[in-house]
Amino acid sequence: MARLLFGIMDHIIKHPDMDLDAPIYRFMQLDRYKQFVNTKSLYFRRIVEWEDSWEVPSQLLTNGKYDNVDLNNFIKQIVNENRKLYGLCLSNEFNTDAMWRIYSNDKNSVCIQTTMRKLIDSMDKRNLDYGVVGPVLYRYIDKGDHLFNLSESADTYPAICFFPFIKRIEFSHEKEIRLVLRFYGDQIGDGIFLTIDPEKVIEKVILDPRLIESEYNNLINIPEIRNFKVERSKLYERQDLIIDNQEQFWNCLNNINTGWHVVKNDCYYKWNGEWIPWNNEIDDPPPFKTFGTPNI
Repeated sequence: MARLLFGIMDHIIKHPDMDLDAPIYRFMQLDRYKQFVNTKSLYFRRIVEWEDSWEVPSQLLTNGKYDNVDLNNFIKQIVNENRKLYGLCLSNEFNTDAMWRIYSNDKNSVCIQTTMRKLIDSMDKRNLDYGVVGPVLYRYIDKGDHLFNLSESADTYPAICFFPFIKRIEFSHEKEIRLVLRFYGDQIGDGIFLTIDPEKVIEKVILDPRLIESEYNNLINIPEIRNFKVERSKLYERQDLIIDNQEQFWNCLNNINTGWHVVKNDCYYKWNGEWIPWNNEIDDPPPFKTFGTPNI
């Protein structure tokens, strides 16, 4: 049984799993971020212009290929509709090694935290026809005849607009959320700048965890950054590990069945609880190292 869509906010349909007040994140190159703050406008790219050709699988559907006339007409409608859609990609996750290295490879990008409700409330919606917001559905996409299971993917999005929310499983680490919009009239170009007030949207600006102190200080003094709450990601911040139960932890390590230890340049390995001298001329190297010293 299909799950029903619910939640329409200013002509924008909300996916059932979308929490409008949960923190979401958008990585931006520094120059794009400055442009956003100074112009109070955010760029929505035409979805068929997204770099990965598999981002919008409808582009790969061939109209007229199937015997079913209704299916061919529906595919044609989908393909035409997707050419009129514009999208903004965000995520509900930011603090991973992969995300910082991919989207801030030069350490010169920022990550803004906001919520979808703040984004939609602040957005200029005067020419908006409709929109859809929700999480990306990650699927194993076969490049053969069976692209994906439509019945599994289409039941929580409008049939005409679920292709922009399909992505290959290889990108699932991004935990992506998309806001997809359609506007009245014919739009020209690869994208559109939409008026959005950064002061109403940005909750905080997060900087790259790999920044050294001088780089961090330079960034926080940029006017477009210092006027907002700012912090550096703590992804690589060193923290002391605390052993709550020292005796239990030590006993656990000392009872490891297999290990090795070097005493006075002689190597011993532990097997079935006993320390045995290792002859490096005839024995294979012992596989693991353990704590403790053989009683020799």
